[in-house]
Order: sequence, then C-alpha cells, then structure tokens
Amino acid sequence: AAIPADAVKSDAAKPATPGEAPKDTAALPDPASSTPAAPEQVLPPADPIVAGIRQKLPEFAKKRISAVTTADVERWYGRLRDGKRPLGIRSIRGCRTVLSAMFSAAVRWGYLPSSPVERARVPKAPKWTPRAPEPANVAARIALADTRDPDFGLFARMAVALGARRGELAGLRWTAVDLDEGIVRIDTAVVSADENGSGRRTGRRLATKDTKTHAARTVALDPGTIQALREMRRRHIEAALACGVPYPADAYLWRADPSGATPTPPDRFSYAWRKIDEAVDDGAHVRLHDLRHYHATMLVGAGVPLPSVRDRLGHSSVTVTNIYLDGRPEWDRKSAEIIGAVLAPTS
Repeated sequence: AAIPADAVKSDAAKPATPGEAPKDTAALPDPASSTPAAPEQVLPPADPIVAGIRQKLPEFAKKRISAVTTADVERWYGRLRDGKRPLGIRSIRGCRTVLSAMFSAAVRWGYLPSSPVERARVPKAPKWTPRAPEPANVAARIALADTRDPDFGLFARMAVALGARRGELAGLRWTAVDLDEGIVRIDTAVVSADENGSGRRTGRRLATKDTKTHAARTVALDPGTIQALREMRRRHIEAALACGVPYPADAYLWRADPSGATPTPPDRFSYAWRKIDEAVDDGAHVRLHDLRHYHATMLVGAGVPLPSVRDRLGHSSVTVTNIYLDGRPEWDRKSAEIIGAVLAPTS
C-alpha cells in the first residue's frame, strides 16, 4: 500500500504563496491537498516499508531534497555494498527503487528540476559462478546427517536428488509424492512470514506460497531415494500411532509434530546443515544451497540437455541454467583430451 505523503514529517509548515516557486522541504506534501503536513505527524513505526526506509535511508532523512547530489547517491550505494552489513546488488537496486520514487515525485511536483537518482550509477553485479562441491564432500555430509537424524539425512539427499530449494522441500506433502511412479510434484514453498508488521522474519511464523518462479513442476526420483521415502513414511506413521494422533494423507514430509500437520521451519534445516558441515573435517565448506548447484552441475556435466535441467530446477529460463555451463575442471580436461585426439597424427 502506498504511504500517504501527508504522513511524512515535514520541516516546512508554511505553503508557498501564489505565483511563487515552492520552497525546498525535507519532505514532500500531497499536491492534491492545500493543507501542509502537520509537523507532529510521523510515519507509523510498525509499517515494514517505513522500517526499511528508516534503516536504509537515514542520511537522506535530514537533508533538504535540493541538497542531495548524484555523488551523495553513489556514495550511498557504496556504503550499502561495503558497509558492516553489506547488501547484494539486487537489494541495492531495491533501495534505489524506493529513493528514485521519492525524487521522481519531487520532480513531478515541481520541487526539483531533475532527480539526482536517475543520473547516479548503480554498482554492477559481479559475474557469479555457482559453487559445486566435490562428490566426496557431499557424500560425507549426507552420511553424517543420516547417522544423526535419518529424516534430516533424507532431506539432504532429496536436496541433491531434486535440486529443489530449501522452502520447496519444507513445503512437500505426501500427496505431492507418488512413490509408485517415482515422481514428486513441486508447487509450493514454506517461508518465514512477517511478524506483526515489523518486517522481521524469525521463523516463528510460517507461510505457504507458490514457488519462486510461480510455476509447478514434476520431477522424477531415483529408486534409492524412493525406498528411503517409504521407510521415512513408515517411521512417521508408527510415531503418530504411538502418540495416539492420526496421520493424514496430506501430512508434511518433514513435520514439526507427530501428526504432520505443521511443517518444519526452513531455518532449522539450514542450522542443522551448518552443524553437519562444521563436523565434517575435510577442509571443504558446503552450504545447504550448494546441494542445488551440485545437482545442476552434475547433470550438465553428464550431458543432460539444458531444457531438462531447467525444468528440474524450476528456472524461469534456460538462460539462468546456462550459468552451470562454466563447469568443473575435469570437464575442461576431457575437452583437452578430445581435441588432443583430433590433433594426433595418423599413421
């Protein structure tokens, strides 16, 4: 919802006289209203949008709009990127959108001749290459996870088998799994929801939404993973019976209670995986999301067509999947061997 401009605290209580150019103000009044903003009115502190603006735009809050220069905006981008809590390029662009809207309104209402934001250069995102861990590193961590908690071990295995995102795995129900056909339908994800309009997400409140690309997909499973799923379902049914609660057909695969009615918060999987990663002493660091990269990189390296890899990962375009073509060192070595065979002299 748009934030009413008359809710913004202004340091100019006196409107411009007729025929006179509007005076510079720190905040922008509503041009549809002839009444200036009341100084005592402030933005509601519980609004998550306002909380974000206050957190990211403090240096502009005390400046007159005409005093903000293009250099100020570019320095601000740099502080967002290199500060104590650095932001990614996508987040910086989101902050730019907010600031740009504010200054565009100032230009439209006649307070500024032009916007300093439009002339400022946004930092470019560095080329990103996915980190695919080595097979031995992945196998060691899945084995340890399975030893500590078979359910979590299967979660890690499914992350590799499906290449699914963390929230998509957390949102899986048994009704989405066809063990006889060996397929899984991925159409929802569990995420941490906003708490009390504060903009904070701690995992205590969960929400179910569609996938990141807003598209469902069906992914095939290998026989070993299917068998592991059958065993986990049997364990869950036995646990529900022991607790005297029903176990419905649409229970979550990874549940927070014996009945399977509540999903496990996604953050718990990340925490558990970090503990597993720290416990494996092999000199490698493997994030939970790296298992998704591992899935894609192994398929591309095995010669699986990119459209098929795209569909398994749920990418919106094969262009996104192309990042996995950067490949692994052994692929480059194989390429060199193929070229070497071509160049070898024939007898």
